[in-house]
Formats: sequence, C-alpha cells, structure tokens
Amino acid sequence: LPPPAPGTRLRFMTGKPERYEVATVVACARTSLTRAEIENVRSRAIQKPYPYLFSGAAFDIELDRKVNVQEGDWVLREDEFDEEYVVRNNRITNCGSRGIVANRSNGRIEGNAISNTYLSGIQTFAAFRSEGFSGPQARVGIFKNRLSETGIGRSTADLFQGAICVMNWEGASRGFGGHNDGGGHRDIRIEGNHITRAWGANIQVQDAEGVSIRNNRFTGAHQVKVPVSASRMLDYGALISLQDVRNVTVADNSIVAAGPYLNREPLLSKGVSGLKAAAPFTR
Repeated sequence: LPPPAPGTRLRFMTGKPERYEVATVVACARTSLTRAEIENVRSRAIQKPYPYLFSGAAFDIELDRKVNVQEGDWVLREDEFDEEYVVRNNRITNCGSRGIVANRSNGRIEGNAISNTYLSGIQTFAAFRSEGFSGPQARVGIFKNRLSETGIGRSTADLFQGAICVMNWEGASRGFGGHNDGGGHRDIRIEGNHITRAWGANIQVQDAEGVSIRNNRFTGAHQVKVPVSASRMLDYGALISLQDVRNVTVADNSIVAAGPYLNREPLLSKGVSGLKAAAPFTR
C-alpha cells in the first residue's frame, strides 16, 4: 500500500492494555532507519509463521495525538473497515474447513444453506496478532441461515465448536476482551437461523458486547456423547455458550428433538454481565 497521507486515520491495536486507539496522520516521510535496522525491528516484532507480513518500506509518521503503543503492537488503516458487505443466498456443502468466514465489520450473512462442514458453519473471529486481520468486528448480522451437519470433523478445539461461532482467535492467550474499551466484537445479531445436528455448542460467542441471539431453531442437537478429551471445555454440551460477553439478549429460541447428551442447562455462560434471558428457549 502507499504510505499513509496526511488525514489518514490509523488504528493502533495493543495487546496491553488490551484496547485500540485511533489517531490521524499529520505528516509522513520515508524512515531514516537503515535496512539492517528495519530488519532488526521486524525480526523482533513479527511472528515467524507469518514472514510475508510487513515486508514493504518503513515510514516515520507524525500523528495529531499521542497513542499508547509499544513495539509489537499493530497499526492498520481505520477507514478500511467501514465498507459494508453481504453474503446472501449461497448453497455451501462438503467443506474441508468452515463454511463462511467473515472477518470484517458492517456485514450481513443471511439466507445461506450450509451443510457438511468439517469445522464451523459460520465463523467470525477477532484476530490481529496471529494473522494480521482487522481485529474486533462490529455490526455483524447472521440471519436466517440453514446449517446442517456442521463440525463433522468433531474437533475438540474451542475455536471450531458449533455451527455459528463468534470467536477470539487468540485462543488461550486472550489478547483482548469484550469488556475492554475498543476490544472484542460489538453489536452482533444472530437471529432466525435453523441449526440441525451440529457438533459442539450450536452457537458460541466469545469476547463481545451488545449481542442478540433470538428466534433460532435447534434440531437434533447433541446426539453424540462428548469425548473425554473435550470434557474440560465450557461449551460442548450446550446449545448456546457465552464467554466474556456483556449486554446480551437470549430469547425465543426453540429446541426440537434434542439428543440425550444435551446439557441440563442448554445456555452456558462464563464471565457474562448484563444477560437478559427470561425465556431463552421454547420446546
């Protein structure tokens, strides 16, 4: 990409103190660092599995305000994340991985038919350290999709549990959380989906704020016993699993022909505040 011109907004994404900040470029010039000095910085900051990242020129940038960043934090162009997208009316089947992966804000995933996926059917994940993605997602709607036989690979990794997953891709490191300013997912709506015979938690949400899970239909869930290796997991035997979520509504979801291994409590939560779930399920 060209160097950021004056007026460009930059997003500085920090693992500590687990938030991101935005500042505007005032001036930009090619750095005075030597090539050896640049490579020294890259070798310390870039994870070895992703050497293709940040291989271009380096620049010295003046900003309109101070930002709290340190070596190893990430910088992306804020306005790249404002475009809207729609994934609608697709038929997706026999996937060797996931059906639909959506890692941008301002999106609608609706009316799709997804079946026989090795991992999750629909997944959106907040990641910036591992693979250079856009970080937290906001204003994502997952509406009226039909998902059948998702997770047929029976993965015991919590990143791939269930038909619909809204996940923190940083795994156990928890690089940022939904309760922190600027972190996690924001304004996620999962409504009107029909999920049949999914492996793992049918809907799983991590690190989010402002979540609506309504009018989803769960059919034939948990016909298979959980393996011992997955017994440590919070979410396996649930229909809906919430972890580190704030301000979430769960209402009017229906359970049809559940299997014998469904948890006694089909809604599981850990680190959740502001939960509205007076009538989360009907049978």
